[in-house]
This record gives sequence, C-alpha cells and structure tokens, in this order.
Amino acid sequence: MIINQPLVTIITPTYKQNKFDELHKMLQSVQTQTYKNWELIIVDDGSNDGTNIEASRYTDHVLVIEKNKGKADAMNTAISHFELVHRYDFILFMDADTQPDSHFVELCYKRFSASGNEGVVCVVGRVQGMGGSLIADYRLWEYTIAHSVYKSAQADLHAILVVPGCATVYRSSVFKELKIPSGTLT
Repeated sequence: MIINQPLVTIITPTYKQNKFDELHKMLQSVQTQTYKNWELIIVDDGSNDGTNIEASRYTDHVLVIEKNKGKADAMNTAISHFELVHRYDFILFMDADTQPDSHFVELCYKRFSASGNEGVVCVVGRVQGMGGSLIADYRLWEYTIAHSVYKSAQADLHAILVVPGCATVYRSSVFKELKIPSGTLT
C-alpha cells in the first residue's frame, strides 16, 4: 500500500462468472492499475462454477454468499461485512466482465481530488468496446442505448433505478447513510 494515496477498495460482485474466462481477464487487468493503493474484494453470490477458487488466486478477500441474492445485495453485504465505510476512502464497484484501462483508478481519483470537486460523490466509468467482432460492436451499441434510456427515465422519475455501470467509484462516506436498494437494476 502507498501511504500518501487514499485507500480504494475494488468490489466485484460475481455470479457464475468463471465461464468464458471473464473473471480471470478482469482480475488480470485490475493488477495493471497505475494507482497502487487499492485492495480487491470478490463477492461470490452463490456460484457453483469455481468462481471463488479463481478469485482466491488474486485476493485473500473473497466473500462467499451461499444463496444468490442479486448484485445489489452482494454489494451491500461486502460493505457491511468488511466495514468498508470505516476502512476505505473510496469504493469502486466493478463488474466481473470488465477490463478497466490501467489508468482508470488514477483518473477517477484525480476527478475526486481536483480543486472544486470536494462535493463529488461518484465517478462513473465509460464503456469502450474492444472491437473485433460484429457481436461485440452490437453489445456496445445496445449497452449505450440502454443506459441512455435508463438515465432519461431517472431524470423523469427523479429516482435512481440503476446501479451505474460496469465500473463506478464512490466516496465511501456515501454508504454511511445509504444502501443500494435490493432488486436495483444493474
């Protein structure tokens, strides 16, 4: 750990993510972060495919939930189980099929620490397709459209119904008073 940098925890809720090598690719990509003061927590939300075994190759912080409760409950369970609000400055929720750019955490921290951004509580990552196939391009297009629809609905309803994106960083203090509602779309 680097003493002069705020501590970030990366939480990855998983459910049967060991297929297709998704989890392995995410875990490898996290290791390349230029921001070095982070710890990784994997929440295995009732998988039966060896997700927890793959995760334990990369971190000692693997929380296994016996019965699948959904992504929102898995994230809330990790926050309370590991007492994250009191131990970390920032919490990064990252999907198990995400491969962040090596500068992602560093760039998010810069957004939080920039002059005038003291009130910023959340920085959302942007999806960028890796290309290479018509299916990958279609999924990126579909993802972009879906999030545009969700954001419009949130604005009209004055409510947040979606835990944003594949990689979102929050100030941990947000979770002193809030929980992610069970059943929240992700």
